[in-house]
Amino acid sequence: MEMNRKTRKRLKSERTRRMSAAARALLDADDLGTVKENQAWVDASSQLMRSARQATQAKWTIVIGCCCILVVALAWTLRIPSAQISLEIESASVGLVLGEAWTFSHPLALDGVVLDGLSAVSAPGVNLEERSDPAEEAGVAILEGGVITLEGLTLPANADVELGATGEELQMFIKGSAVPVVLLVEDAEMMLEIGDRRRTMRIASRPDDPPETVSFTCERAGAAPVMIKLNTQERWEFSDIRPEEIRFLEEYPPGSGTFQSAIQVGKVTVLETGSTEDLVERDPLVLEGAKSKRLRVSKTENGMMVSFEGSVATILVGPPGFEKNLKPTFLAYLYHQKPIAILWSAVAFLCAAVWRIRNAILS
Repeated sequence: MEMNRKTRKRLKSERTRRMSAAARALLDADDLGTVKENQAWVDASSQLMRSARQATQAKWTIVIGCCCILVVALAWTLRIPSAQISLEIESASVGLVLGEAWTFSHPLALDGVVLDGLSAVSAPGVNLEERSDPAEEAGVAILEGGVITLEGLTLPANADVELGATGEELQMFIKGSAVPVVLLVEDAEMMLEIGDRRRTMRIASRPDDPPETVSFTCERAGAAPVMIKLNTQERWEFSDIRPEEIRFLEEYPPGSGTFQSAIQVGKVTVLETGSTEDLVERDPLVLEGAKSKRLRVSKTENGMMVSFEGSVATILVGPPGFEKNLKPTFLAYLYHQKPIAILWSAVAFLCAAVWRIRNAILS
């Protein structure tokens, strides 16, 4: 039985009045009949209020219990907004969408260079200056022989970059951005083809002269990517890249529009829980909303090694329809991050539940 606030207030007020009346009847008139009558009314009202209070307590016990079960169920199923991860993956290729501009400024000796999507080239020392409109014609530059050094290469923010490595060749496909490339060239052959203009020249310098600095700008209109091929026997490494998206996909067969995982082997560790997922060849991996603390891409014998540490909003492993979500639930996160707090919270909850059950049984 439930009782509203107004009724409880009236009962309390009437109980106070009748107790005062019983005291006066006993002291002033020695009227036991009036005392017993008022006392019986007070006892009946107390029993009535106690029954109402127990009904209210039972209702709130059920409500609190249901809320606790709901909170635990949500913590068991809902996942944290982002997860801190580290991964070490050997792959034939990796795709990146850059959140910040990135510049490679460590000299890298090259055996050959192909720049497809050339819009400008400049070499003041040999009186070379060529430009083209990316929307109308795309140029190609090929350099071979002699001494060629990559002096600088800049990938702008928001550039969509695909890196692929096979043997001694590194391929870059860049969409949506102009890419400046600076080479130091000495005694090398260079072929330029822009539209219907074709030019072959040898860039040579005298023994005491420094190498010629040749500056290129690669840019394409629309969705077609710029392609840069670098042939080198050196072990290269790109670091301090800040991507917003990382993917491990390659088109197979080439030109088919069908993509598959390029992963060869690797592992992913979720830092909040310490759990590790091993990856085997062709395992699909989806990473979204990446915020990088550290990203390093380096050459290996069969491709490249990608080392990443940072946070991601989504991390899925497995084929479409059977993906395994590696992002931990709130309950798993709390268990691994706050084990002592979880333990004492559980003890307090059980004690409170036992106490309420005891009171319910006794009443």
